[in-house]
Amino acid sequence: MILDLIAEAKADGLPVKRACKVLGLSPRSVQRWKAPLQPLPTLAATPSTVRRSRPHNALTASEAAAVIALIRSPKHADASCRDLALALQAGPTPTYVSHVTIWQYERALNCNGPRGRQVFQGRTAPDTDWVNGPNQLWDWDGRPFGRLVNISLDMTHHQEWVS
Repeated sequence: MILDLIAEAKADGLPVKRACKVLGLSPRSVQRWKAPLQPLPTLAATPSTVRRSRPHNALTASEAAAVIALIRSPKHADASCRDLALALQAGPTPTYVSHVTIWQYERALNCNGPRGRQVFQGRTAPDTDWVNGPNQLWDWDGRPFGRLVNISLDMTHHQEWVS
């Protein structure tokens, strides 16, 4: 209906731009409405597969097996990804694997959480079994040319400089 009005105004000698302004339309909107409809692209039932080349630094099958065996070993259940990477380097056949790669393998195996690791139970009280008298606290001073030693014996306090 609007396109008919614009066509009638154009037939009477009015420019399309002026007719659009009178109707409160943008000339670009009219241009889009007049354009032939393009069919929507249809998605294929199966997505196309892209052939990706293997990275030059990808793990070989034996290296991947070594990583998986190390991740699943109970001996290294408490080890971090960095510790596992160092353990692979120090093994009988040194394998150099990034800790990030080990983390990715752990994630793929769904074992990147606590793998038998000790679960943090919250804060614990400090060990005070060694305290058997008053004023038995210690501290240190990290000065570059010596250290300040605090000695506390039976309610007396003494400081001396040791170099």
